[in-house]
Amino acid sequence: MKKSLHPLFSKFPAPAVPLQGVGPLPPLSLEGVQRALIIAPHPDDETLAAGGLMESVLSQGGQVKVVLVTNGDGQPMAPLMLKASVPPTPAAFVSVGVQRQNETLTALTRLGILSEDVIFLGYPDRGIEPLWLKHWDEADPYLAPFTITTHSPYPNAFHPDAPHAGKTLLIDLEVILDDYRPDLIVFPSPSDEHKDHSATGKFVCKAIEQIQASDPSYHPRPLAYLVHCGAYPRTVGTGQSTFLPPLEMREGFTWINLGLTPRQKQDKAEAIQDYPSQNLMLGPFLSSFARDNEIFIEMPARPVMVEDKKATGRLNSSRRADPLVIATIP
Repeated sequence: MKKSLHPLFSKFPAPAVPLQGVGPLPPLSLEGVQRALIIAPHPDDETLAAGGLMESVLSQGGQVKVVLVTNGDGQPMAPLMLKASVPPTPAAFVSVGVQRQNETLTALTRLGILSEDVIFLGYPDRGIEPLWLKHWDEADPYLAPFTITTHSPYPNAFHPDAPHAGKTLLIDLEVILDDYRPDLIVFPSPSDEHKDHSATGKFVCKAIEQIQASDPSYHPRPLAYLVHCGAYPRTVGTGQSTFLPPLEMREGFTWINLGLTPRQKQDKAEAIQDYPSQNLMLGPFLSSFARDNEIFIEMPARPVMVEDKKATGRLNSSRRADPLVIATIP
């Protein structure tokens, strides 16, 4: 089957796919949530996927912390379009990363998130899957092809000068989970089409598993979100004001729905405009996430990592596979 052109690579919307046979999704209740942790691969994903959820948790007296795994410093054309850097230099890519950090802080402040509750890890954009698959040990760090670094170049990183290694990223996530003890963890689906998203989801599942192994009494609620899947969320001209699961991911996934108030929808739409770099780079893709609801995938309370028997140790990337079956650490 031919894939639709993803909006990441085109400012022209893909044709709408008829949405048939989808009944009402069960509602997501946030009652009793005291500490929510939102984990995003890149600056803007947290608002696109869960801007309304964050406001909802805050409105009922809960706390929200946000973790950004990368600073989005791996867009090849960004230095040229945003910094007029010709040819693009490693320093220009780092500068883009700093700009995207600042955009996230502005957007999250609009949604009510304190700057001290935003954590930047500073791992390499477009490098999270290599950290999971190949560069696990600190002795063999990943060389980021854009910033030309093997360690985080950002002074404000949670783990300053952190090596680009899977083990280090996993430990950082475990430390954050253990310190904060969120009762709700929201993170990218391991079945997301974007490799940074899917690998981040796998790292988070493994971190939850590790924490629960040391403390079986800890039972946070894990929810996964989707940002990239074919033409999802079908950006323009469909007349669709609500999110529905994409055709490719309707079977084998338990979807739940969070309805937004008109004010929450407006706040989210305005926060999305606080990412000018990405609105310039990606056109209408970002604004298409400002809808009447947000949808999430219900994950098991105790994620189980199962071994991939393939000799290469690579992950099964099929979106139709069971979302709970995730390859173990290579």
